[in-house]
Amino acid sequence: MPHQVEFSLTVVLTKAEAFDACDACAEAERALIRSGWLAEADRLAELFALIEGRLTQVGPGRHPRQCDSVSSASKSSDSEFTQ
Repeated sequence: MPHQVEFSLTVVLTKAEAFDACDACAEAERALIRSGWLAEADRLAELFALIEGRLTQVGPGRHPRQCDSVSSASKSSDSEFTQ
């Protein structure tokens, strides 16, 4: 009988870990596109968008202005992820 795994309801990442995850998704997406695996690249792009969206949404105790600064910081590194 397989062992049942229980996952946490939330996952907490440091800012560096979150940016590393986004970087890895973007790098893998580019590699998949170069290899002709377009459907898989699209799925990875969806994951990247989900992670990025969660990083920039307003959470409890955060002012929308703080999210604007995170969003603009993310935009400044977009070229790094899409090259």
